[in-house]
Amino acid sequence: MPSLRKWGPGGLSRIPAAGGVPRPLTDPRSNPGGLWPQVLPGGKSVLFAASNGSGQGGLRILTLNDGKVKTIIENTTHGRYLSGHLIYYREGTLFAAPMNADRLVITGPPVPLVQGVSNTGNWRRAEFDLSSNGTLVYRGGSAGTSFVLSWLDSAGKTVPVISKPGQYGSPSLSPDGSRLALSVIQEGKQNLWVYDLRRETLNRLTSDADPVMLPTWTRDGEYLAFRSGNALAWKRSDGSGKTEYLAGVSPNAGPWSFSADGKWLAFWPLEDGSDLWIAPVERKPGLLKMGQPQLLLQQAGSKGAPAISPDGRWVAYTSNESGRFEIYVMPFSPQGRAVGQKWLVSNGGGTGPIWSHNGRELFYQSLDRRIGVAAYAVRGDSFVAEKARHWSETRLVDTGYFSSFDVARDGKHVVAMFAAEDSRAATLVRVLLHVDGELRRRLPAFAR
Repeated sequence: MPSLRKWGPGGLSRIPAAGGVPRPLTDPRSNPGGLWPQVLPGGKSVLFAASNGSGQGGLRILTLNDGKVKTIIENTTHGRYLSGHLIYYREGTLFAAPMNADRLVITGPPVPLVQGVSNTGNWRRAEFDLSSNGTLVYRGGSAGTSFVLSWLDSAGKTVPVISKPGQYGSPSLSPDGSRLALSVIQEGKQNLWVYDLRRETLNRLTSDADPVMLPTWTRDGEYLAFRSGNALAWKRSDGSGKTEYLAGVSPNAGPWSFSADGKWLAFWPLEDGSDLWIAPVERKPGLLKMGQPQLLLQQAGSKGAPAISPDGRWVAYTSNESGRFEIYVMPFSPQGRAVGQKWLVSNGGGTGPIWSHNGRELFYQSLDRRIGVAAYAVRGDSFVAEKARHWSETRLVDTGYFSSFDVARDGKHVVAMFAAEDSRAATLVRVLLHVDGELRRRLPAFAR
């Protein structure tokens, strides 16, 4: 049987078992997600999660013969089918509902199966799985993984930034280092907040129904660009004014950096096979407008996190063109296009490039969740990077290709996300046997 693959919030694809070119099965514009696929009995349909990465989404079923997609459960990011039942996760609890796998419908009300199930920070995936013989394995914990934000130096010393644990994400320091933008999930809603490091106050900037993530500062700190739902948006960093949106961009657009002169915003569609894009920016006092986006880099593989260097000459980005995600650097022209040669920077994999303010180092997150760094020099038109190394041996939280840290102006500290103590304590992995028998006992009125 051909294998299915997943990638972030992109679409679902199918690859022949003998190998070959992936063939898209779902359109990420209408069905973002394509996560955690499971081929249902008979091999004619596929159960998958459609999630935008912040806990909002549902379970959908794709019928392979006609390509049609139907939603079967809303407000969940992970589920599994087992012996006439759909097991799905919601707010720390696994629910079981009787399901007809031939008609692809839920045939009765759900019942709680297991409580106290944790989820990861990466797409808020519930940490459970089911075998075909009815064995359930899960990690105990709270409904949402809590993090703390701390300063970290290269020796591993940490100092709390925000002492209260929370469901934080995408930390981004303002250009002058006085404020920290981040996404915060409260009561199931994800919004953009700004923490004033001097006054130690936390101010919410958005109150939208759509989840917000990936805050990106303009170079003067006056505005923040961010992803709101599936749109690219921006707002004044002091919270005044309304949220504005950029039309004509690919769904799931994620901003990453403004150019040094403030004339370009680099972003990418958070989906499989994505390319890199830029949008021209018009700035006046109290005004920010964005123009028609244009392609920055198009080539094989998935690319993301385009970071324009402080001097405006280079753009660093993540790409899996080699079969593994690595950090590359290309020239960035005044016309806003990546041109010419490219250079491999990371060693052993990397995501989320971040330039130091001193113009001499490029940071990133290694695939083993440590911070990597490479010193570099510019010789004529060439970018010359030294051998990459671990900046610190301390491991950060798993946030996929979303950055879990940002670099301070001095280049000697980073603000980073770590698991809260109550999250670290929830390390027990539990195993339940013969779950299918328990389901038949608890849901006797609904035959398979």
